[in-house]
Amino acid sequence: MKNLLLLLLFLPFSLMAQTNLKLQKGEKYYQNTSNTIALQQTINGQEMNINIDNESKTSFLLEDVKGDNYTFRVTFEKLILGLEMGPQIQTFTSIDGVDPLSKFLNLLTQHHFVIVMSDKGKLLEVRDMDKLWAEIEKEPLEIPAMQKMQMINQLKQSYGQEQLKSNLELMFGIYPAKEVEGKQKWVINSTLKGGITADLSRTFMITETNDETVVLKEESILSTDPEKKDFNEVNGVPTRFEGEGTMNSTFTLDKTTGWVNNALIKLNVKGKSIVQMQGQEMTIPMVMKSITEVKNNEKIK
Repeated sequence: MKNLLLLLLFLPFSLMAQTNLKLQKGEKYYQNTSNTIALQQTINGQEMNINIDNESKTSFLLEDVKGDNYTFRVTFEKLILGLEMGPQIQTFTSIDGVDPLSKFLNLLTQHHFVIVMSDKGKLLEVRDMDKLWAEIEKEPLEIPAMQKMQMINQLKQSYGQEQLKSNLELMFGIYPAKEVEGKQKWVINSTLKGGITADLSRTFMITETNDETVVLKEESILSTDPEKKDFNEVNGVPTRFEGEGTMNSTFTLDKTTGWVNNALIKLNVKGKSIVQMQGQEMTIPMVMKSITEVKNNEKIK
């Protein structure tokens, strides 16, 4: 009985964890990410299904630590994009692709940019993205100039500064403002940007800890403000999304460093895209399902 009482005494603290980043200067950390998107749109009464697969390997070299802030040099080490639309299936890769888009992906892996992030995962600054794209635009490719700029603008929708900020905040903006214990929850509000721009209310809870890892569960609500009528440019077209959705995620953190070792993020969205074309607005109903998996088992100096 005495041992049982001692066990019960310590149970409330069994899920207590300091969930923040504790990283070492000079270390290189990784994100190995795969993402699948199933998009269903209805255009002029015709249903269109698009499937997109992305695979990437990104390195984060910790160059400087000042107080609670980390400065990383970020490099895309591998980029693969798959697209299925109707009977057409295409794959583009930075590794050995010979088509123009694959060559652009390869160019992206040859340059880097800089981010500054707090130990709570808050993205404070993104630098050198303009320099990165300027270098890519200077590269000679045997395609017409207009086609070249069109491809670059399309790539910026996935790898441009705003989209990268949104993706990084989605992955790192998960840590509580203070130490939590037991089944205590915390809420982080953020904005999803890109093809879909919406508000995201994210609720987290620690569900498991052991000597090596901390497991977080996330249940989030995605919504748009009906009063906001601003348009964002997507592939050169003014676009506004209206709708709602949910996101359910599991993050497994390294207990020593706080780095995300593994993650599974499931996003379900339903709504409509409103696009402006030739002075008129077109409404496109849409349903999107996205699954993102992250595996970060590598770390080298």
